[in-house]
Amino acid sequence: MPVKLIHFYETGEHRLFNLKADIAETKNLAAAKPELASTLAKQHADYLSEVGAEVPKQIRTTIPTMSLGEQAEAKAVNRAKPSQSVA
Repeated sequence: MPVKLIHFYETGEHRLFNLKADIAETKNLAAAKPELASTLAKQHADYLSEVGAEVPKQIRTTIPTMSLGEQAEAKAVNRAKPSQSVA
């Protein structure tokens, strides 16, 4: 099964998706397949270490997060607002 693992440095959360069955990445399988998520996360961390990649040491935890639906709604609202010029 072709899978994709996403790691969020802000929270340490992992999301795991089956790309063949869920191309839109709507069903997070990390909780259902914790061993696979952990194995992939370790492989990723090992690779980053091997190539000397810089990784975030500390990330602001006050970064606002929005779902994709909330982001789309905010964009639509912003597009609907008339632009204001500053005099």
